[in-house]
Amino acid sequence: MPGSYTSSCVLVPMPSLIEQPPPGAATAQLGAAHDDHGIVVMDRKKAQNGVYDHVLSRPTRFLSFQSVAPFDFRALSKEDVQKIWAELSEPIQITGEDSKAKVFYSHAEDRAVTKGFAVCSVVLSNHYTHEEFLFEVPLAFCRRLASNADWRGDHERFVKCSCGEAAIMLLKAALFGHLQKYREIASSMDPAEIKTLGGEVEGFHDDTWFAHLPRVALEAVWQKFAKVPRLGQYLVNLPSQYEYIMEYTKNDGLWGTGLDLAVDGEGKVEVPQTTVPCTWRNKRRNDEQACNILGWALGEVQRKMREELADGSSRSLPSHETDV
Repeated sequence: MPGSYTSSCVLVPMPSLIEQPPPGAATAQLGAAHDDHGIVVMDRKKAQNGVYDHVLSRPTRFLSFQSVAPFDFRALSKEDVQKIWAELSEPIQITGEDSKAKVFYSHAEDRAVTKGFAVCSVVLSNHYTHEEFLFEVPLAFCRRLASNADWRGDHERFVKCSCGEAAIMLLKAALFGHLQKYREIASSMDPAEIKTLGGEVEGFHDDTWFAHLPRVALEAVWQKFAKVPRLGQYLVNLPSQYEYIMEYTKNDGLWGTGLDLAVDGEGKVEVPQTTVPCTWRNKRRNDEQACNILGWALGEVQRKMREELADGSSRSLPSHETDV
């Protein structure tokens, strides 16, 4: 089971989840860590050492969530995520008051509403454009880039991003060592263009990509929601009735479920409606088990953020810088 996932549609100031924080503990207020450019910095030590100097020109306040995703990525592949969903053989209600899943579709509000989804759910999409945040490409992803004499290290490893797709494609270009494409992705602000550029990464191999896909998804989702306060508020505050998060689009059985919501004869979304994850299929890959890797990563990041807030820590956690 992919953790206890949760969900809501009201963007409200997040109440403190810590009634009596221990002396010296960071309260990690999600809305208190952006500068005038909307960039959020999470690692105070790196800032003190001048790592961010080339991209920040204003004093910045800090959260105590760590910059890179605080997960142990060892022995976690796309197949492991597929297995999570393949083992769920009972119907799960996904619409109506008793829904057990937060379902979402598209980054565009009008398209989401047309399909019967809540307007605010668009923030969960990788293509949703939002305030800039400073994405840190983990060092483990930069080994091939570092072999290029033109690679400028930290001056290129920290990139301003305004959508999750940019973070994903930066990691893709870094993983395969395509510096020119990495720079083109870093220079673009258009999610559609960024996706196209990512498809042009040279040296790409499916097996390598899929072996690292869960880490890519967790890294992109963690930094997006930990570094953009209102998005973090939304994810953390989703109602506890939701045990799962699912991207509902028939065109993507890798990042999503490979399904659309069922509608009636008038085109209205059927309520109630259920889904059986083990029946999801990725039509672009010989009808293999659909992965819904974005929904899975959103649930894992939500759980981790809630844990850190609830125990009053939000401290820098041990970083698992495994080889890629």
